[in-house]
Amino acid sequence: MVDAYEKAVDSAYKAVMKPKEGTILTVARSGAEKAIEILNQTDNILEFVNTTIQHMHDTLDETPEILPVLKKAGVVDSGGAGLLTVLEGAYDALLGKEVKTSLGEDSTKVASADIRRGADMDVVADAEIKYGYCTEFIILLEKEFTYEDEKEFKAYLESIGDSIVCVTDDEIVKIHVHTNDPGLAIQKALTFGQLSRMKIDNMREEHNERVIKNSEALAAKQKIESENYVNNGETASIVDDENIYSEDDNEEKIDFIADPTKGSPIKSSNEKKEIPH
Repeated sequence: MVDAYEKAVDSAYKAVMKPKEGTILTVARSGAEKAIEILNQTDNILEFVNTTIQHMHDTLDETPEILPVLKKAGVVDSGGAGLLTVLEGAYDALLGKEVKTSLGEDSTKVASADIRRGADMDVVADAEIKYGYCTEFIILLEKEFTYEDEKEFKAYLESIGDSIVCVTDDEIVKIHVHTNDPGLAIQKALTFGQLSRMKIDNMREEHNERVIKNSEALAAKQKIESENYVNNGETASIVDDENIYSEDDNEEKIDFIADPTKGSPIKSSNEKKEIPH
């Protein structure tokens, strides 16, 4: 188990052109280090795995302090959180629990531990989208792919993009790169063999769609909160431009409020309160 941890971390760091701490790499490395630390402290596999996972959770919570863009957005690293989800699933299987493999409603929700209160979810995207296309493919090698070829190919990808991953596995090479010209990466890869499982995503387009969805969700939430506020019987005075809804009736001043969801005036008590903004 410890050997597997170490080999996985070593392979992950080698696969990335410029390893960055505060990411999934840091979370994985902390797990490997904890596994080595407790190797001779227990022979209980369940205790061993659980202790390792808990330590990785602690490391995940620290990622915003390591990577400034995460702290600015108020989130932890999503890759590290995903890795822990996989490991927790394996641990549950080890315990004999039924592991859910289908995606349900909860699959679209983000755990509160992974997003801090008041997080600006668009900060990370705005800060990171220097290269617009997430490009992935597999090279089916038709000739030898030496260590020097790998270094040269990585250097080329670095010259046209970032977030580079290049993993060699027997007769295939798995490539991931963010670039503004996917065609250049594809053309270079074709010099080594045929390509398979090609995937190109426009990250700016995805970001814009996410912004629209977030805005719609926020508007819906504000509407519900406004409806609940009025339905709970609380009163307030509404200012429309420069006017406050009110009238004199038998020398008694009666304020009116406007139902923000219906636009109709509703009588209130004499006491004026301001609607919270």
